[in-house]
Amino acid sequence: MRTVDMGGLSLGARAILSVFLAIALTFPIFIYIGTSNIQDAAKEFFVDRAISLSRMLDANVRNETELRNRERLWDNLQKTIWLSPDVLWIDVYQSTDSGFIEILTTNPAIKSDYETSEILSSLPSDQVYFRFFEEDDGERLRLVAPIHQGRQVIGAFEIWMTLEDIENRETNLITVTFVGYTVFLLFFVRYSTGYFIEMSLAQSRSSRP
Repeated sequence: MRTVDMGGLSLGARAILSVFLAIALTFPIFIYIGTSNIQDAAKEFFVDRAISLSRMLDANVRNETELRNRERLWDNLQKTIWLSPDVLWIDVYQSTDSGFIEILTTNPAIKSDYETSEILSSLPSDQVYFRFFEEDDGERLRLVAPIHQGRQVIGAFEIWMTLEDIENRETNLITVTFVGYTVFLLFFVRYSTGYFIEMSLAQSRSSRP
C-alpha cells in the first residue's frame, strides 16, 4: 500500500493537510447519518399524526348508526383532509358477519389492492396497522385503525398520507449541506494554496546567498 510521505513538510503544513483530510473524509458520513436520523424522526412524526387523526375520527363515531350516516361521515372526512394537506384520502370500513366491507371513500378513483379486511380481522381492538410504500410519485404512509363502539370494533379507517414534505425537506437539506461543504473545500484549498506559496517563497528567499 502506498503512503503519503510528509517528511519534507513543515509542522504547519502537516497540520493543515491532516485537518483537511479529516474533514473531507468524515463530513460526508455526518451528512448521511444526520439525514437518516431526520428521515426516521419525520416518519415517526407522520405515524403519530396519522394515529391522532384516526382517534379523532373514531371519537366522532359513537355507534353504528353514526357510522352509517354517510353524509355526516363524509363531512368529517373532508374537514380532516382539508385541515391536513398531507392526507391523500381516507377509506371507511364497516364490520359485518362476513368481515369488513368498504362503505365510503374520499377517492373513488383509487381501487386498493391491499387486503384491508384481512388486516383488520387479525388486529386487536386497541392497535393500528401502518406501513410505508414507495410509489411512482413518492413515498406514502398507509395506516389502518379500528372504529370503536365502547370496546367493540364496528369498523375502521384507512388513512393514506404522502411524505412529499419530508422528501422536499431532505432534498433542501442535502442541497444546502452540499453547497456549504463545497464552499468550505474551496475556501480551504484557497487558503492552503496561499500558505504553501508563501512557504515556498520564504524557502526560496532563505536559500539565496
